[in-house]
Amino acid sequence: MASSTKFSIGKDISAVVVGPYGTIDLGNVIDFQSKPKYKATTSAVLDGPEIRISEPNGHDCTITIDRTKRNIDDLVAQIEAAYWAGGGFITLGSAYKYVTERDGTQSAWSFTDCDFQFDLGQWKSEQTVALKIEFFARYMQVIS
Repeated sequence: MASSTKFSIGKDISAVVVGPYGTIDLGNVIDFQSKPKYKATTSAVLDGPEIRISEPNGHDCTITIDRTKRNIDDLVAQIEAAYWAGGGFITLGSAYKYVTERDGTQSAWSFTDCDFQFDLGQWKSEQTVALKIEFFARYMQVIS
């Protein structure tokens, strides 16, 4: 169904992480940030101001969710257990962002070759526990 709002109000997004142990449905996403990174290459020409180009250089992303189940805690424990058992670094995976557009269609993007880091939240009386998944993605691609 099409939205009556003129712009996104942040309630039209969902996200999924695919890690070394399968797909993780993130549930209650409360924040999703994606910041493209660029490598500046400059040329100090003699006939004017320098010339600069910005080369794409991956994405720094953060997904914050309200903890509704144990799946992120389990993933962190599995990654650590595999590492200490001699499995090496196995945090690479993918993340997917889905946005319901104003006209009711769904757009999707993938973030691939991701290196994940996790914050399992702070437990305080009568407050939600916000978990953070921070990752660097080498590539962002359009799915639909």
